[in-house]
Amino acid sequence: MTPRTLNFLFSSTMSDIVKSPFSSQLACFRDILNDKPPYCCGTLSVRGSQLILFYGKEVLNARRLDFSDVTDDQLEHLSATCEPAAFGLNRENVIDERYRKAGKLDATHFAFCFDVPESDLITIICDNLLRGRQVNSDIQLEKYKLNVYGKDSFFKPHKDTPRGNNMFGSLVLTLPTRHEGGALVLRDGDKEWTFDSAKEMQEHDGPCLAYAAFYGDVDHEVLPVIAGYRVTITYNLYFGRTARLSSRDPTQDIRHDNLKGAFQTLLSDPSFLPKGGYLGFGLGRQYPLDWNSDLRDLEQYLKGDDAALMEVCNELSLDASLRLYVDNEYSDNVDILCKNVPDLGCEEIEDLEYHLCGSNGALRVQARELHPDEDYRYWDTKPDIVIHWATPVTVFGDILGPYAHYGNEASISYVYGCVCLIVAIGPYDSRTDSSKIDSLKELAAALAEMSTSNWILQLFSWLSLHHYR
Repeated sequence: MTPRTLNFLFSSTMSDIVKSPFSSQLACFRDILNDKPPYCCGTLSVRGSQLILFYGKEVLNARRLDFSDVTDDQLEHLSATCEPAAFGLNRENVIDERYRKAGKLDATHFAFCFDVPESDLITIICDNLLRGRQVNSDIQLEKYKLNVYGKDSFFKPHKDTPRGNNMFGSLVLTLPTRHEGGALVLRDGDKEWTFDSAKEMQEHDGPCLAYAAFYGDVDHEVLPVIAGYRVTITYNLYFGRTARLSSRDPTQDIRHDNLKGAFQTLLSDPSFLPKGGYLGFGLGRQYPLDWNSDLRDLEQYLKGDDAALMEVCNELSLDASLRLYVDNEYSDNVDILCKNVPDLGCEEIEDLEYHLCGSNGALRVQARELHPDEDYRYWDTKPDIVIHWATPVTVFGDILGPYAHYGNEASISYVYGCVCLIVAIGPYDSRTDSSKIDSLKELAAALAEMSTSNWILQLFSWLSLHHYR
């Protein structure tokens, strides 16, 4: 039997074709969920004693380097000690200097005196990538590799290989050496950013390190080094196993409130899905998935705006769930939503739609817009649900994922998949009842902190707002 490749491709024209009659009302979500870049970078002041590196493959041959006063000869020895750096290609580690030219030391062959967890970097990463979602102690770091890029060294565009479903990104420290070139270029969709760490460190006053932290699904490359040696240490970033919500900073409160307000405005509008229905949100980030993964387990590892979206849905007691969007190659009318990542293995499947929607409990969803005078009920294959997309599902490719073509390391079991959030919206009558209950809870909390006179004024104001006479 020939193994099937499960295709998670979402049509690039889908967002233009499947238009919702509520598109204008849903536009606010696209404005709110499209702002901050998927990375943070800069320089960090350090003490000279924190720039000490010990390295060596054998104890008797270990060396000590002080990067506050390192020489070219010392860097040349460090480079000569490294092995050629490989990259992941179709689940194999490959050495090909046409794609990546650099040296590497594994984590067991070096030690660096700079202590990342005790620095301000964890707070910076939490504030910029996790949007304050977790407290600092819940971010786990794994020292991964030391890389040396000499003259003409480079690394073409790639995504970092996911090493677990709780891995969310990478942290790259650039050590202070005299070099030119080797800038880090990051790309996300049609956006691009360049971080020239060599230039930034030259302009920094005093001992420093350069840093760049970014989500693991962000395309990035290292431009050729023109002169000198670019030395970096990379850490894998993981969510802690016991995630706890932390207090947000003021800007995050505004974003959270705007997102929650957008939902509340729609729910209180009698013209919006008066009989109820389903909203769909294509998530902004990709996530490492394992075969047969239950997507409910992914909720605690959502990143950035995706996490904020799920958080608001939970606060509003909305029925929100993650689904895997599968392109149905057998039908132009319906695609498939899976509640987990199906492991098709080497099964010989004649009808993917029947297989997934039968014993696997997947749902059919409309894949195109209705033509004039057309009705879903008269399609040969009818959608189980009709989704009104607030944000489109992003084109990420097939189940092998972009990293399988080129990544920083071959992957064993984790892959990037195309995930969306589906929110069930009740009929208008039930929404107004539940909104009054939520409002009453908020009123009770506010009244508990007020004086008697203010209490009475606030109560009459609430009754007037909700038309209680």
